[in-house]
Amino acid sequence: MYEVATGVHRIVLPLPGDGLKAVDVYAIEDGEGLALVDTGWRHPGLVEALTDGFAALDATLADLTAIVCTHSHYDHYGLAAELRSLSGAPVLLGEQERLNLDVALDRDLWDRDKLQRGAQLRLHGAGSLAETLARADFTFEQVQERGFVSLPDRWVADGERITLGSGRVLEARLTPGHSRGHLMYLDAEAGVLFAGDHVLPHITPSIGFEAFSDGHGLEAFLASLTASRDLPVAVVAPGHGPVFGDLAGRVDELLAHHERRLAACVAILAADGPAPAAEVAAKLTWTRHERAFDTLNLFNRMLATTETITHLELLATRGSLLRAPDGEILRYALP
Repeated sequence: MYEVATGVHRIVLPLPGDGLKAVDVYAIEDGEGLALVDTGWRHPGLVEALTDGFAALDATLADLTAIVCTHSHYDHYGLAAELRSLSGAPVLLGEQERLNLDVALDRDLWDRDKLQRGAQLRLHGAGSLAETLARADFTFEQVQERGFVSLPDRWVADGERITLGSGRVLEARLTPGHSRGHLMYLDAEAGVLFAGDHVLPHITPSIGFEAFSDGHGLEAFLASLTASRDLPVAVVAPGHGPVFGDLAGRVDELLAHHERRLAACVAILAADGPAPAAEVAAKLTWTRHERAFDTLNLFNRMLATTETITHLELLATRGSLLRAPDGEILRYALP
């Protein structure tokens, strides 16, 4: 547990079995107890680690006054329902995350989303990956049994101001890309930005993996990065990794990274000719360790493929590539 600004404490929670290893949540002193930004996922080890973090602040989970979440991914929202049950604290989440939760709570939407996701992968040349995922993915019943998902008590709109018990104000900033309704929360008076997964210090967030994705998440992500660049903050508190101070510098690095990835996609097509997204993804390297596509696990091969789709779609939108249907497969080609 670390104090990253006056009255703001970073608690690092483990993510068992996940490549990210850990998620950062933030306990905020609010005069009546502690508000929490993000939760980790539902696992006994996380409850224990969070309990220990609160104990270091002479508090218990019953002292929670608000549970403020940046987005609905399980590592940021999965423990929200259990914490609400333990404390009675309300759960807050961005209103544009509603579809993501609805899919996890409604069997018909769940089935339709899985069908669309499989169809999207097949369209982009990843039919075998789609078949493997269909066999290995969580079932609707498993999601319900794990209790990961529940609706919040309050949907938060872009620009909405959340006043905590101490008078501290968090302003919600809509930053779509990693998820459609991702919010950052700006404490302008303290100069602290709770960035969730929008701006991370060492890695780039995945783009394109969410319910009923339209393949255009990268365009939204780059636009919201640019809009966030010059916020007047001294401390950026991310969802993974250490806090940092140079928001503009990190945004510039992320923008440059994606321009390099776009250029790499064009170079592959220039060298090898028209190809679907799955073939392009297989020729790129992945993660900051430059791993080959075929060394990734199943979930990360799916993330890599969907992210490649978003890069190729942005290039097509810009006019740098053409969409070239070839039977049941969509290829991309140079103009």
